[in-house]
Order: sequence, then C-alpha cells, then structure tokens
Amino acid sequence: MVLPDSCTNPTLSSNTFTKTTTTLQHFQDAFLHYGEDLIPVWQDAHHELGGFIAGCRENDLEMVPLLAAWATPHGPLRDEAYERIVGDLLARLAAAAPLDGLLLALHGAMVSESYRSADSETLRRVRAAVGPHFPLILSLDMHANVAPEMAALPTATIVYRTYPHVDQRARGVECAHLMARILRERVRPVQAHVKLPLLMHIVQQYTGAGPLATIFAEVERLTQQPGILSASLAPGYIYADSPYMGTSVIVVADGDWERAESEARRLAQFVFDKRLELNAALPDVPTAVAQARAIEGTVCLMDCGDNIGAGGPGDSTIILEEILKQHVKTGFFAGGRQDGSPARALHSTRGTCAVHQRWPIH
Repeated sequence: MVLPDSCTNPTLSSNTFTKTTTTLQHFQDAFLHYGEDLIPVWQDAHHELGGFIAGCRENDLEMVPLLAAWATPHGPLRDEAYERIVGDLLARLAAAAPLDGLLLALHGAMVSESYRSADSETLRRVRAAVGPHFPLILSLDMHANVAPEMAALPTATIVYRTYPHVDQRARGVECAHLMARILRERVRPVQAHVKLPLLMHIVQQYTGAGPLATIFAEVERLTQQPGILSASLAPGYIYADSPYMGTSVIVVADGDWERAESEARRLAQFVFDKRLELNAALPDVPTAVAQARAIEGTVCLMDCGDNIGAGGPGDSTIILEEILKQHVKTGFFAGGRQDGSPARALHSTRGTCAVHQRWPIH
C-alpha cells in the first residue's frame, strides 16, 4: 500500500537581540533545496528531514518532497525572504495535490519583520491551504517558543527530546510512523498544550543529567502509556523577545482530548515543581576568570549570551577584558565580528592573549 505523503522543512531560529537580519542569501548560502533535489542532500542527515525520508520508506509511504530551507541563526527574517520561501512552499504544495498527509519540520522560534511567531503564520497558511481535517504532523526543535496557534493547527506535534540535539532523526522517523498510523490504522490524534510561566537558562537545558534528565525520563514514560501517541517538552528559546517565549508541554492522545489535557497538565506541574532545581547559579565574569586561573590545565570560558549558534553576533569581549584586567599570563581568545575583521584593538600587546577570528559572520 503506497500513500502520497509530502515533506517539507523551512527552519530558522531568530535572535531578536542582534542587529543582523536574516536574508534569503543566508538560506542560499546554507541549505535551500526543492523537490527531488533535497533527497540526496538530506536522506542520510542527522535531522528530522532525514528521519521523514527514512520513516516514509520504512512505512511504504510515497514521498513528495517539497522544500528544505535552513540557515544559521541570525536576527529576524526579512519579510521578502519569508514571503519567498513560504510562497514557494505553498505553490509546491498546491502543485503536488492530491496528497494524503504532510510532514512539516519547523524550528519554532522563527521571528520575521512582520510576525513575532513566524512559524505560527506559516502553519496558518499551510492549514488554510490543505483544509481543517488534513493530516499535518509538525516537528519542532526543543527550543521552540510554542504559540497557541502552533499547538492548535497541526494534527500532532512532536518535539526533540535531547539537548544537545542527538535525536532529530529519530523524531522525524516518529513523525512518519505516526502519519502511517493515521492513514492506515485510523488513529485520531488530539493534542493539548500547556504554557508554563517558566524560562529555562540554556546552561540548565542539558538532558543527559540533572533535572532535565529526570523530566525527560517522565516524558519518555508518558509516551509509552496506552492511548498516548506522543509527549513533548519544549523549554523554549530565550534569545527571542517574543510574547510566546518560554516552556511548553504538548501531549497527543488517541481520540481522547480530556486524557491529553489531563496528562499535559500533570506533566506541566511535574516540570514546574522542579523550577528551583532549574535555576542557573552562574558566577559573574570576574569570579569565573578567577576560578579558571586557579585550575591547572585547560579551561574554557564561554559567553553563552553571545552564542553564535543561537544567532549571537560573536563580538563580545567581556571575558577578554576581564582576562586582561586579571593579568592572565597565557591564554587564547576565539571570537568573531559581524564585519568579518579580527578584533585587533583588543589584541594584548603584552603577549598574554591571542585574538583569533574563528567564526566570521556575514
């Protein structure tokens, strides 16, 4: 049995605190693929799109690849780029009809010049195009800032469960398996969303140990319960000044909305009860440098507020300034600036630190 199923992947996380906007060129320089051309690029990728492809093949679902768009995080997306990419998606979706379902991978923290939750706007347009009852399964990054529409519009939503993200492909496969169950077994996903009044610092989002390891063990336990199709926790993306920033819980049940809601509220309370454990007790910069000086061997100090992987400009010199103030004898400073030039003015004339541009941002 072969069922036509389409897959698409326009993703970006937007750091609203940086001055650099995201343009179409950023996508073209990274990944922007259409139709069958995306298959050889993404089929083996450790990414949910690769999982979509593998899961469709495992379940004998005929794939209709539409679009894959990904860019390194920067600031808000320019309107012309957003309209171009989403317009291409909708045009290809219309041309591929008739279809039986859609697998859609979004980041969940995209902000454009016009939309504080650009992913919600994308979902709104896609849902309007395919109709209210069309199976639409959404995958989200764990750092998604889930707006109400992002939970209301998909048939089901599945979020990464690891940080660092090592389960992206597995979540994509899970999406495809659920789609096959919808089309063949007639399962009826209904999902409930609870938004918590909680912001988790990025340094407390490691899922391999600590409070989040305990929380995600409970998420995994819930996913194995009869009648539950999926359970997700999204700690959110703190680098986006968005009204939807923060932690969300989503639970998908088979045809039982009251069950989905009760389990979502129970899981949300489980998370909220651990809020004090989730506090990040970080030293200030002078203390951190002093502590590093007292340690023998190699020490790495990171300014997580200027996280290039989360759209930061990479031009923070706060740690370097303190290193120089404390007369650290040896060291190496890695950083970058938006204009692509080394931070020459901060090079230590005493030879105590080397300044190196590791990640130029264009």
